[in-house]
Amino acid sequence: MTAFYSIAHVPRGQHGLLFRRIATWLRPGGHLLASLSCGGDDGTVDDWLGTPMFFSSHDTQTNRRLLAEAGLTIVVDEAVTMQEPEGPAIFQWVIAIKLDH
Repeated sequence: MTAFYSIAHVPRGQHGLLFRRIATWLRPGGHLLASLSCGGDDGTVDDWLGTPMFFSSHDTQTNRRLLAEAGLTIVVDEAVTMQEPEGPAIFQWVIAIKLDH
């Protein structure tokens, strides 16, 4: 399963539940490839490229903990800084696997 730049538009209080749901969608050995924001945001930006936009994120450690609590094992974890129109943004790219349990 892939989730590119999408989880940041879900309220961060729901990220743990979302990761747990994703884990139920994966078969044992299934993978999640995701880009997770890591800025601690939790609110609406009034003008993002001309429209209001909701952003929500945790720091990298919290993202790791939430994925582990959901039963996913991270096999790749890399924070990458990207240049956005409003300045640099850091995304945590992860590949996580649902192991046989």
